[in-house]
Amino acid sequence: PLNFDEINEFHAEQEAIELPKLKQLIREIYPNIDKLFVIEYELIKK
Repeated sequence: PLNFDEINEFHAEQEAIELPKLKQLIREIYPNIDKLFVIEYELIKK
């Protein structure tokens, strides 16, 4: 899990949004959740 307080500029850059706006948006969607999950994808070519 990723704690809300651990969200940083890297995550904001991935979402193409400023960090304060990202945190505000997450709080609006998940107001009482502090442990989040990051889903990562990797393209694998055969």
